Amino acid sequence: MADKKSSLVQIAQAVLDEATQAVKVRLDSQSLQINVNLDETEDSVTVHQSPDAWVVEHVTEPVATEAKQDTQITKLDEIKVATVEAKDATILAKDATLLMEAKVSTADKQDEQTVELQAIKGHVDGVEASLTSVDGKLYSTDVAGNASLHVTVDNQTEGLATLAEQQTQTSKLTTINTKIDTSNTKLDSVVSELSALNSKSARMDAVHTSYFSYDTTNVTNSAWVTLTTIPANIEIRELAVFDSSGEVVEVGITNDIIDDPTTVKFLIFPGGNQPMPVIIPAGKFLKIRAKSNILSAGACIINFYGVSTL
Repeated sequence: MADKKSSLVQIAQAVLDEATQAVKVRLDSQSLQINVNLDETEDSVTVHQSPDAWVVEHVTEPVATEAKQDTQITKLDEIKVATVEAKDATILAKDATLLMEAKVSTADKQDEQTVELQAIKGHVDGVEASLTSVDGKLYSTDVAGNASLHVTVDNQTEGLATLAEQQTQTSKLTTINTKIDTSNTKLDSVVSELSALNSKSARMDAVHTSYFSYDTTNVTNSAWVTLTTIPANIEIRELAVFDSSGEVVEVGITNDIIDDPTTVKFLIFPGGNQPMPVIIPAGKFLKIRAKSNILSAGACIINFYGVSTL
């Protein structure tokens, strides 16, 4: 019986040693506690695994401190940086090597270039042979069986233009060019005249009217008075006048409202005028004055006919 219990104690001791060793090398936060029942009344040893945390104070071997862990982390960071830099340097070296290999002429590349050069040489030889054949025909003393026929291109002068002939042709071309310029100028003038004629032949409309009261504004035979302004977008071709002043009225045209006419454009008869043709450009000013007696009663009414210049 004593031997049996001694063996059980040895087994329990071995289990305890193994559990203790497992606790020392654990990697997680869970702890193991081994309880050994050595009750002499029992014929066996029962090993229990407890979920309770292991008491740290029972660990007697050296434990890693926070400072040691920080130092190790720092060293690991340095190793990481050095490793990344070494990796980048390796990649750059590899890229440089690949680039250099691409620039280095290989045997395959040389063979390919040799084939291309041989093809080019073949074309050049063919062209040279053709030129030689032509040259032989040009300088041959026996062309088409005629031994007397000899072609010397270097001495060929017949049929070639001389400097004097070229100068003569240049002079003639200059004369022709001058005549063409003159013709173009005349054509431009004709086109302009046709455009003006076309504009003048356009259908006329009543494009403007004016009413001037002598009762409101008396007109003397000395000072010019503005009768009306021709709008900027029409050209007058004809006008019809009614005048009830009983007097003769002078009409002049100016470019500016502050100017006085230098000549009399036309006269308005007592009672007015029948429709009369007259060209008055757009934007002009019509001014009037009495021919003899003062205009102090009645009115002057004018209908203007023309075309739009827009």
